[in-house]
Amino acid sequence: MIENVKISPKQLILLVVISRLVITITFFPALEGPPGNQDVWISEALSIPVQLLISVPIYLLWKRFPNQSFIEYSQTILGPEFRQRPYVFISKRKAEDIIRSEHEQEKIPGLAIEKLAKLTSVTSKISEVQLIDLLKNLASKTNDSIIPGIDLVQVRAETNSNNLVKLEGMAILKRDKLIGWFDSKKTRGVLWILGKIKSGIIVVPTPREETKKTGIEIIKATSRIVPERMDGNLVLTINVHVEGNLGEQINNAELVKPEPFKELEEKMTSEIEDEINSAVVQAQKWDVDIFNFGTEVHRHFPKEWPELEKNWRAEFQKLQVNVVVDAKLRWAGFMKQPIQTPSQ
Repeated sequence: MIENVKISPKQLILLVVISRLVITITFFPALEGPPGNQDVWISEALSIPVQLLISVPIYLLWKRFPNQSFIEYSQTILGPEFRQRPYVFISKRKAEDIIRSEHEQEKIPGLAIEKLAKLTSVTSKISEVQLIDLLKNLASKTNDSIIPGIDLVQVRAETNSNNLVKLEGMAILKRDKLIGWFDSKKTRGVLWILGKIKSGIIVVPTPREETKKTGIEIIKATSRIVPERMDGNLVLTINVHVEGNLGEQINNAELVKPEPFKELEEKMTSEIEDEINSAVVQAQKWDVDIFNFGTEVHRHFPKEWPELEKNWRAEFQKLQVNVVVDAKLRWAGFMKQPIQTPSQ
């Protein structure tokens, strides 16, 4: 088997010319009716200079990028992002202000924002939304849309310069209209339901020292939406399974003992339930199905769905949603006790 075969620019030019000749030879026999058959060869002959003219850019690009294929130098000219589906954001500012903002590690604004979106989504602060995702939701009769918010942060208060881009919060669209914003808490609640939590930190009160905080690192999270019929009513259960590590504590409590460890898991569960419930309550108040509940109901009840779809907005608002969280702490590090200074 021949591997790493590339078509040279000369071969590409020949393919352009020969493909035209093949079309001509193929269809010439069909052009038998006079008087068209008398002059058709003239038009074909006149097309040859046009074919050669089209081949000139191919030749010039080959001279400019002799060691690259057509696809490779296309990416060099246009950049690798031209093949990617574009990300979508909503800003309360002018788009010009966002584009003209400064970026510490990337000079091209589009690339800087794309990289920032990927990094921020990894920490589960926003959801990556591409144009194709938005178009699918806009075409849906039941699903509504979420779009991450983009804003500027002024690094130096005394000047108007050094404004850096920040991704935070989520814009909520009902159909194609913006109706409100979710803060970071409700945004992560949406991500829990959609199964888009990748990592991040959950901050909970420290057991037996409620004024102090403890950070739990999310290492794994999954979710599943289960629609059911109970006493004739539609009920959705959101099952979330989370695994985390004890990341940081701002106190001297010994949390690796069985009882405090169990309390941390309970507080972790309570915090996740609170984030999910806050998102669901607000979404039902605004009458926006941003969780794809309608899609799940359709999947589980295909025969009933045509009737439910007709009045899904009303069904969504009165929908009973139960949240079941299974949170487990897996690791607390190698230290069993907090580090204390001699004065302590």
